[in-house]
Amino acid sequence: MEPNGNFLIMPNRCTMHLVGVCDEDRYAATAGYFDDVYGFKMSCLRKPMITEASIEVIPESKVVTTDAMIHELDISIIELKDTEFDKNFSFVAKSDCNLTAIGGYFDCFFEAPNIKDWQPSMFTTGPFGPATHWKQTLFYLEEKLTIQCDQKICGNIKVTRPKKDVRSLNVVITLNGRRPQFFTVE
Repeated sequence: MEPNGNFLIMPNRCTMHLVGVCDEDRYAATAGYFDDVYGFKMSCLRKPMITEASIEVIPESKVVTTDAMIHELDISIIELKDTEFDKNFSFVAKSDCNLTAIGGYFDCFFEAPNIKDWQPSMFTTGPFGPATHWKQTLFYLEEKLTIQCDQKICGNIKVTRPKKDVRSLNVVITLNGRRPQFFTVE
């Protein structure tokens, strides 16, 4: 409780981030799986599989870009409309490789500047911190994107809530001017 008697909501701030991921083995086992299923080409099943975002742990070693903060929420005054956004972002490649996915995560902050002796703290659900039950969200790319070290990758992410499924999210990601890719997060 604050000194003025008001209650605190903790965490009081949250930031959302994206990173580029290069995991050729995981990509082959998921997005690439339908290219050869026991000798049969079943690529028509690929798109429905990769349009659903995957919740899994991203090994830190597979993160090949800097991170991009895409959204910030003040939890103490948040409204439902604040969970929908349309943001441009960019990150920089840290190596030469094929980008196979975009990874998403959030950080939570516990801040109370009005309380004497309060020690701010935070935790991350990202691949750079200790694993959490939230893991990370992977958005597999329809087509890999070849990147070179120090290359700037520009994109846009649009997040909306479907009217009939309030617990899900619709996500559209565009990278380097490519065709937009649509995802569902459930």
